[in-house]
Amino acid sequence: MPENTYLYKYLTGDEFLDFNGKFYHMSSSELTKRKNLVLEQVGLSHARGKKLNTYSKGMLQRIGLAQAILHDPELIFLDEPMSGLDPVGRRMIKDLMLGLKKAGKTIFFNTHILSDVEAICDSFGIIVAGKLVSRMKVAHLDRPLEDYFMEKVKEHGGGKAV
Repeated sequence: MPENTYLYKYLTGDEFLDFNGKFYHMSSSELTKRKNLVLEQVGLSHARGKKLNTYSKGMLQRIGLAQAILHDPELIFLDEPMSGLDPVGRRMIKDLMLGLKKAGKTIFFNTHILSDVEAICDSFGIIVAGKLVSRMKVAHLDRPLEDYFMEKVKEHGGGKAV
């Protein structure tokens, strides 16, 4: 799921998920079951019949996440999945990600919110100027991730204001 997904805004949430479900060759009954589940998980059951052009930024972010997990993948890539969400939406998505993790799914997510990394991830990597400069388990941190991150950025010449 990219941070800014292109969505067919003339479709309803339901239609958008139907459209995406066809890419995965889901049966009609499986698609209906999964749509109901993911819409509930992202808190959009009430808005399933509304056109995407009426959705707020946070709602669009959540329907994008619903689309990303519609086919129940084992491996999930998310770019800034909580961007534009209010505190309730952030908590909902954080809990969903933790639930997916508990269910054995592997999630790669990109974020600038380091507290989310500490709360959700088992391990993390730090990229500076396109290079992976650190990779480790969150449990092995001996200080706040923000401090560790700033140290690594400084060591590798990143973080300069342009």
